[in-house]
This record gives sequence, C-alpha cells and structure tokens, in this order.
Amino acid sequence: MAATPTAAESSSEALQQKLQELGYLNPPKIAGEDCEYIVNSHVPNKKPFRGYWLEAAEHEETARFVELFSIHEDKLPNEEALVTVNTKEGDVDLNFSNIIAIAGDFYTNKEGYEAYFPISNVHGFGTLIHPESSKEPLARFESAVQSMLRDTDGYLKGVRELITSEHNALNAATKDGDNTATAYHEHMSYSHDHGHCHIPTDDEYTKMTQTGFTRASSVYAWIAYTNIDHFGDYAVMAYCVGHTSALQIARKARDEPSDEAKMKMLRTAYVHEAFAAHFLTDLFSSGHLRAPRRAFHNPNYVSMGWHAARDHAVWDFQCRYMHDDDSATGLLVRNELGDQWIEYGDKQFMEPQASVNRARCMYCLKESTAEVFRVGYKGDRQIENWEKNKSWFKAMQLMPQPMTAIEPQDWKNSGWSGYDKHNPAPLWMALHDNVTESQCTVRKDLSDHSNYGARKTQSPGDVDYGNTIKAADFVVNGQFPMQISIDGLLSGGFMQIQDLDGSASEGCCINFWTPAEVKFADKTQSTFTIRNRLIDQDIAPSREVLHWMRSGGRTGIIGFTYAAMADGSGNIEMTQTEYSSEPGPNGFSDGTCATFSPKHSWAVRASMTRHATILSSVPANFMLNLTRFVTGNFIAGGEIVAVSQSENQVLVGVLGDSLVQRTLSLPKAPYGFVKPFQGAGASRQSILLARAGPKEDSEWVNLAKIDFDDAGNANLVTADFDLELEAEQDASVLVGDVMGWGHDQAVVVKPTPDDRTTVAIYGQQSGSPDIVCVGLHQCDPTVSSELVGPLLTALVPSLPSSPKPVGQDLLQISRRKNGKQQFIAFHTHVASGDQNDPLCNCAVSEVDDALASRSPEHFFSIKWMPVRVLEQARAVLEVFSWYGVLGVRVFACSHTEDGSVGEWTLHGQFPHLGQTSIGAGLGCYGDWGHGFVTWAEENEWTDANTFRPVEKDDLKSGWWGMVWEDCDRQSVRGWDVERRPLR
Repeated sequence: MAATPTAAESSSEALQQKLQELGYLNPPKIAGEDCEYIVNSHVPNKKPFRGYWLEAAEHEETARFVELFSIHEDKLPNEEALVTVNTKEGDVDLNFSNIIAIAGDFYTNKEGYEAYFPISNVHGFGTLIHPESSKEPLARFESAVQSMLRDTDGYLKGVRELITSEHNALNAATKDGDNTATAYHEHMSYSHDHGHCHIPTDDEYTKMTQTGFTRASSVYAWIAYTNIDHFGDYAVMAYCVGHTSALQIARKARDEPSDEAKMKMLRTAYVHEAFAAHFLTDLFSSGHLRAPRRAFHNPNYVSMGWHAARDHAVWDFQCRYMHDDDSATGLLVRNELGDQWIEYGDKQFMEPQASVNRARCMYCLKESTAEVFRVGYKGDRQIENWEKNKSWFKAMQLMPQPMTAIEPQDWKNSGWSGYDKHNPAPLWMALHDNVTESQCTVRKDLSDHSNYGARKTQSPGDVDYGNTIKAADFVVNGQFPMQISIDGLLSGGFMQIQDLDGSASEGCCINFWTPAEVKFADKTQSTFTIRNRLIDQDIAPSREVLHWMRSGGRTGIIGFTYAAMADGSGNIEMTQTEYSSEPGPNGFSDGTCATFSPKHSWAVRASMTRHATILSSVPANFMLNLTRFVTGNFIAGGEIVAVSQSENQVLVGVLGDSLVQRTLSLPKAPYGFVKPFQGAGASRQSILLARAGPKEDSEWVNLAKIDFDDAGNANLVTADFDLELEAEQDASVLVGDVMGWGHDQAVVVKPTPDDRTTVAIYGQQSGSPDIVCVGLHQCDPTVSSELVGPLLTALVPSLPSSPKPVGQDLLQISRRKNGKQQFIAFHTHVASGDQNDPLCNCAVSEVDDALASRSPEHFFSIKWMPVRVLEQARAVLEVFSWYGVLGVRVFACSHTEDGSVGEWTLHGQFPHLGQTSIGAGLGCYGDWGHGFVTWAEENEWTDANTFRPVEKDDLKSGWWGMVWEDCDRQSVRGWDVERRPLR
C-alpha cells in the first residue's frame, strides 16, 4: 500500500498536478467563462393571486411561506423568478427557494482559478498554498453569489435538473404514503406525472459538478470537504454577512431613479437574502449544531483524498458520521428567547416528528426576509457591518443556538446550567478547535446514546477505529427506522423525569411530552413532541427518589424520598409539584393534543410546590423496596398514602391536611400489591393488600383490607382463597369494577406459559361486608407464536357497545416471537356482566414489531398507557428506548358491531424523539418506567401491573408484585444505564 503524502510533499505544485492526474482530491481547476444574468425588473401594478403550495426539496421547502414585497408593498408570488441565468445549456430561472437549495452546497466564494474559500474564511479551509482569503467578509459573500449568477463552474442547469427530479420524487413519495426520510436514505425512484423521477445520490451530484476526468475534480466534493460555513457559529456568521449584504442592497434600491430600477435592485437584494438563507436554514438541521467541523478538518486534502479513495472513515468523514448521528436522533435546542424544541437533521425536514422544527424554521426565515423590505428598503435604521448588525437581526433571536461539542463552550451557560447532558451523548467531543489526535473523545457505547459514562480518548485519524464507527450497529441498523405519522392522537402527554449524574443541586430535569398539531397554511400535520424541558428542578428532598407518581391536579407530580437518621430509622418525605402554562391557541396544558404556533409560548412552568413527611421514624427492619404509594379518599378525602411492609407488620401513612400514621400487625408478608379499593356501599375507600402466588402445591390468593374511621383509627381484616391451580409464579392482582356493580372487585389474572389465562374475581355482594369469589373465567386462545415474556395486565373501561358497558375489560400485553420475528400480542377479555363467566369475546391480536426484530438488544419497552385516537375504539401508547433514544408508538383497534374489539394494528411510531431514554432509575418499585408520569387522568389505567423479568435470557420468569427477593435489589439511578436490568 502506498504511503500517505505528507503536507510538505503535497505543497509542491508539480506534485499536486501529478496527484490530480492520479485521482487525488484537489481544488477544482476551472478556467471557465462567466455567463450573463438578468434580474427581473417587472413592477407589479396590483396584488397578485397567491400560488399553490410548492412541494420541493428540503432547503426549498423552508421558503414556502416567505413573503417578498414589491416597491408598492404588494406581495410577489413565491414562485416568481428573481433572476434568469443565461448558461451555455440554456436559460435557467431562479426563484427564492431555488437559490436557497443551490447556495452554499454548489456555489461558494470563488476567487479565481483553483481558489475557493469559505465565506467565514476559517484558516485551513482554503488550499495548502493559500489557506485563507485576503478579501473582506462582504466581498467573499458577493463572490459566492456571483459564482452562482454567472455559473462560473458551468453546471447550474444540470444541478437544477437533478433538484427538480428530487422535487418530483418527494411529491410522489408523499402521494404514495412513503416515508420521506427513507426515500432519501434509499434514493428511491418513482413514476411521476411528468415522467420518471428519483432522489439523486451524492455520486450523481459529484459527477454533475465534475470538472476533470476523476471524481476528485468535482466542485461539489471540494465544497463538501471545505463546508465550514454550514456548521455552528460559522453558519451564523455566513448568514449574518449575507443578510447584511441583502439589507444594504435593499437600501440602495430606494435611491434608484425609476420604479423598474428600484424593483431590479430590490430583487437583487432578495437574491442575496436567499443565498444567505441557506446558511440560516442549515442551523435548523441538528447535524449542523454540534459537530466540531473545524476541529475535525484535515487541511491536507491530498492525504484526505488518499484516505477517501480507500474508503477510510477519518477526520472530515468522522464529522460526517457525527452529523448523521445527530441528524437521525434529533436534539433539544433553544433560542435566545428561551423557546425549546426538538430539531432533526437532513433528510427528515418534512417528516411528521420534525414539524415543530419545520414551522420554527419557516417562521424564522419569513421574519428574516421581511427585514430586507421592512428595514432595508423602507426603514431608517443604520445598516453597519455584520458584527454590529447581528445584535438586532430578528433571526438571531429565533434561530437555535449552536452547541459545538468542544470544551469549554459558553453556550452551556446559556440556559443549560453549565453542563451538556440534556441531549443524546455526542459521538465525538474535542478539547478545542485545533485538536491533535490525542485531544478527542468518543461516546462510551457507540450504539447507546443514553450512556454518559467515561468517554474514551480516541483519534479521529485512526483508520481502524473510524471503520469501527462506520460499522457500528446504530449506523447500520438504527439511524433511519420507519417513522409512521401518529395521526388523530387526542391524548397521551407524559412527563419524563430524568435523574442525571450531577451534584445535589443539579441533574433532576423534566421533559413535558405532548401530542400536537402543527398548521402550515391550509394543512395540518400531527406530531408528538416536547413542549419544554425544566432543568435542575428542586422537586424532591434528595436526588435519590423512591418513586414518582402523578399528582391529582391538572398537571403535577409527586416524588417520594427516604432520609436516613443516625439511629438507623428514617423518614419518607413527599414533594408535590403542580405545573401550568400560558393559555395558547387551545387553552392550558393538560396532556391532550395541543396546537403549536411559533408566535406563542407553550412552555410549562412550576406553579406550586408542597413538602411534607408521609412516614416518619420508619424502623430499620422495614424494607424500602416493599413500600408502595397510592392516592384516594381514605379518611376525609384527597389523601396520599404510603404503605411499607416488614416481616410481620405494615406501616401506613395517610397524608391529607395532616398526617395519620398507623402500625398494624400483618402476618404472611409481603403482600405483593397495594391498591385503593372502593367497597360495596362504602363512603370512603379502603387500602387493599393482595398477594397471589404459589403455596405448597396450589395457587393461593391472600387479601388484607385496611379501613379508617373518621378519627383515623385503622382496622385490618384478611381473607384467603385457594385457586386450585398448579403452583407456579405469582399472578397479577388488579382492582376495578369488572362486574359493573358500582363498586370494586379484586381481579386475579393468572397467565401460564402455555398461553392459558385464568381470571378469578373477588368482591362483596348481597350486602355482606365479606369478600368472596364472585366469578371465574378461563380461556385458551389459539396462537402459533412463542411467548417471549408478559409485559402488562390492565383494566380498561368497557366500550359503549359491549355486553356490559359499565364494566371493566381486561387487557393483557405480551411479547411473542416466531423465529427471529417478534410481535406484540394484545389479549382482550370483554366484561360480560355474567357471574358464571364474567369475561367473554376473548381475542388475541399479534402486531409485527419491526424494531425489536431488527435489533432486540437495543430496544426495550419502558411504559404503556391508554390514549384516545380519533375514530378508533381503543388505543395504547408505548414509551420505549431505541439505541438509548426515547421513542413512542401507538397501537389501536377499531370498533366492531358485536361489542368485541377489532384487530390491533400499529397506528404510528416515532423511534427518535431527540432525547435519551434516561428516566428516574428503578426506585423502590424496581420499575424503570416509574419516572415517566402520565400528564392527564384519562391516560391512567383503571389499574395496571407491569411484569418484572429477572433474567435476560428468560423473560418469562419474574414477578408481577412485591416479593422477598426485592429486599436484596440495589438502587439504580436513572443515569446509570449500564446497570439497567436485563441490559
């Protein structure tokens, strides 16, 4: 293998010429001839008719709602040609959106033969002989614009034809219902109304802009190699310089002698604004905000060409891999106004999960372009140099702040509390902009974006490790899974509480997630997105929380923590926090579908906090992992209850206006479940402790009911039942009104590995206070797949068309497989109201799980909740982790005439929500999903239990409720993802 040429060797012009002939990357050598161009000088005499929606490639899409004004303040049609370039292949008309698409990517500052320099003029992004330009910023920008208007490189018409093909292919993809990100990723082809069309590849653009016999002579390849103007603060500079240029030209326009001359000059200003807008819109692509472009640039282009020819993923190519990484997962960003949103990257701009980012981008560009007319042409503000002007540019307030992954960075102190753990862990980090090979680190786990563990020092120039990144599982399998729009989702908002690895004063953060609609003129797109993130919240007495649960208010959470004392005892403390938001287009926040507008803040803020002790002086022999929390009306109403068990006692704390604490004798502990229970004829609820599990050779059910009188005195009664089933693992115990009698029953659900299910129902009847068995149900569904493991049992309100509309149906959710193909199975039992068989119309639906099938080791389910979907009988939302990134998907079933449920289907999914799947850890429940709290009461199950498997290789083995083994379970914090169970 030939040795890589050194910088000294390659600086020889003679050697460079020889290497160019051999196919090495070099600055393109184009003598070329300048073409003429004509700026449209037509003066509209009346307001024109507004055109239709222009579907186009991603950069062009950003200009859809830009408003361009004539000198008479009439709106110009967006599709109107601003300039016509007379190329050798024929005339090419360019409108505002056309210019955005080709600026920067195909045309840059060209200062003569073999002399290309970025507008930001960063040292080392020129040639080895001339590493930077000698021109001023405005002159560099003007040179870039002129290289486009004069088609100095001779490929304008060909590039426009490729972009037109991209237009038509995206139109066809949308019409066919295809995912546009996948269409880009796979460069799909379509038959279109105007003939064949396809998504062009980089190779096609490279060949189209090729100026010699080899790919190395491509202008497109050279600009990509030196594209510093498209990243972070350098994109901000390129935009500000260009916007200043547009303002200055617009100011000159009003001094022209005729209306035609004024319009011609004003359109010239819009041409410059469109060119600058490319760099502005790049900032709304997540892949352009964090990647340390300057730090990872190898200025020795001969060396880089040598590596490229051998497909080595080093230096500049690693910047591309980080760009793609952040583009796929999305990032949480903020602007100067404090607005926060999830930003996605290239190839995803038109996807439904990116609709908020698209709306903000379009609004920002609209405001920027309006300044050209309002300030430049009509205004009196002095237009100075770009560095002074940028302080008042509207776009500077609206654009996302760059978050370059280098240390140190001031951006971390601008709304991020000084640390960078609010996003998926960056693939690369650099010590500074001019790093050596030993001053970079890489993410600890390349395929787990939630792993903020100790980073590994690594060189971006290491060929072997570069190829390891290139072959990483996330790059190969996880970057572009199928996103499916979640249309018609009416509820399902939740709060994600993240326990990050910080000090006592930092690291507890909350994300507020919501279904939403984003309006684009006469069209609306459904999405699921973040409203905002609250950082370093003082919402619990200590960082290590036992449990999180929903508060009873409109939007609120309750956190429970344990504070140990010197004598070995301790207190369980409670912090209740309520939240609110400013009324937006559709009122206050309540977790239902919201309407997003870039003109209104929908951020959620804390409005009330309450601290209290709920159990005091808990003896050392009580086990924290045998503690449970419920809310209800147990004494005076509206109480929060903590129940903690020891070997033969139960400690109960009831917190209302004051604290009532009682210690009761409890033989046969631990009871696996603690539930609120509304007895027959009772004015207040009881606390029901239940256990269903093997005893000797049979399956036993043990119930203990605690009632309080007006004075807070407690009475405990027990009841035992033999299910007469073969002894196996424990069963799930739920509480709800399955029979439809107006009061609760205890519902014992016993699934078996052979797919049979036995349901025993216990309650009160005939006016007796005693709890007895009131119904038994057994079913044996026919399924051909193999059980992987149960996930959830839950009670849900019966449908209006069911045999017992006031009852509760039973839903079992499990994971199954057939070979390597995995499924989600929904087993529904409908309430019948018949004591002889209280459940009927049992049915199983299996839904293909493409994510778990593709990469089971990088997928895990976190939480399930019931939601409402338009025109669907029943729906559930699953919160999950995909390569350490948070995702959601919705399953739904349709109405049927006989009251049963139709087949369940995957209604929609967003595998990448731009945040990690870090939650609050295991807590005392041992449930990784307890830090994901439903926003609204309607998204709570009537009752539900989550299955806890104990072995990664056998997900069928585990527990539904508390067991003695829980006492040995160590606490695992949310940030400590390497200790997550079953990892």
